[in-house]
Amino acid sequence: MHLSIGTGVRIAFALVGISLLSASSARADAAGAAACAGKLDKPSRLIYDATAQTAVSSGDLRDLVASKTRSLVMSGQLPRAGAREAAEAAGRCLVLLRQ
Repeated sequence: MHLSIGTGVRIAFALVGISLLSASSARADAAGAAACAGKLDKPSRLIYDATAQTAVSSGDLRDLVASKTRSLVMSGQLPRAGAREAAEAAGRCLVLLRQ
């Protein structure tokens, strides 16, 4: 099979276009997550901030949020009362980072 140079160039431009679309989608999701996080109350924001950096690459987001929340409660940075609700609110914003 013979491909002309023009075909290769068109394929390269198509691939660049696809990667640019993917990059802009990722930025939009990060922006959405940041906007969501900006609306969180203080305990939820504490969980979000503690989790956001590893949320993108972590396997199970629910386990990660639970672990970070537990750690914050045990260290006295987050009161136990309301921790579950705060974690759920933070989790809704963290999901946006993974889309």
